[in-house]
Amino acid sequence: GELTPDEVRASEFFQSSDRNGDGTIGNSELQSLFERLGIALPSAQIYSIASNVDKDSESGIQVNDIITHWTKRLQSLINEDDVAQWLSHAVRLPQYEENFRTNF
Repeated sequence: GELTPDEVRASEFFQSSDRNGDGTIGNSELQSLFERLGIALPSAQIYSIASNVDKDSESGIQVNDIITHWTKRLQSLINEDDVAQWLSHAVRLPQYEENFRTNF
C-alpha cells in the first residue's frame, strides 16, 4: 500500500541518516546523527538508543524500525519544542534539550 505522510517523513529521515546507503543505520551512523545535533554520547548510550529503536534485533536500525518508532512513538511531535522535549524525556538526554532548541 501507499505510505502515509508520517511514514514518508520517517523514510526520508532514514535515507538521510543511512550515510553509507547499506539499508541500515549502524551505531556509527547513529553517533554521527547525534554529533550533527551537537550531542556527544558514549558508545554505551548509542547502543542503548539503537537497541530501543531496533526492535527486531537485526544488525542495525532498518527503515521499518524507523517507521514504526516514528509513527507509533513520535506521532505527537509536531514542532521543534516537541522534539526538544522528546529528546529530553523519551531518549533521556535532558542536558541536550537547550542545545537542540538553540540549533534547530
